Amino acid sequence: LPRVSGVPEKIHAFNPDARILFILRDPVARTISHYWYMVRFFGERRDLLTAIRDDPDYVATSDYAMQMRPYLSLFGRERVLMITTEALAAEPHATMAGVYRWLGVDDAFQAPNLDERANETPDVVTQVRGSGALHRFRQSRLWNGLGPLVPASLRGFGRRFSEKPVERRSVD
Repeated sequence: LPRVSGVPEKIHAFNPDARILFILRDPVARTISHYWYMVRFFGERRDLLTAIRDDPDYVATSDYAMQMRPYLSLFGRERVLMITTEALAAEPHATMAGVYRWLGVDDAFQAPNLDERANETPDVVTQVRGSGALHRFRQSRLWNGLGPLVPASLRGFGRRFSEKPVERRSVD
């Protein structure tokens, strides 16, 4: 919300007994991560503060009360569980045991990879240059078929032409 509406209603129509798990993150850290995602994959060019100030989507996505309200209303508190990424990072096995209990499954299960980190924003991200047409082509199904046939030196040139490195530390 507010960019995409009707999702909770569609889930409820499909399965009114569904359980909804919200994984919440510090809203400021989440907003900054959202910004870097947009820089990296969608060519966001504004500086961090300008982007957040001018695009309400950055803040709305971190407005957890607004995001959760329709789910709580449709499914009830007993079918909606909220955990934080901070709790998951600090005590992954205990946090997941609580999730398993809430789901009604064996809470003794211990996933072997809970201590691994994934999807962290690197210190240097690549920003799409220009209109991003070349970048979008490089993400297409057509390129997935053709790319392996293109010499590595040409693929590297295309990458350098369509992307530029941006150091996060200089902006955060």
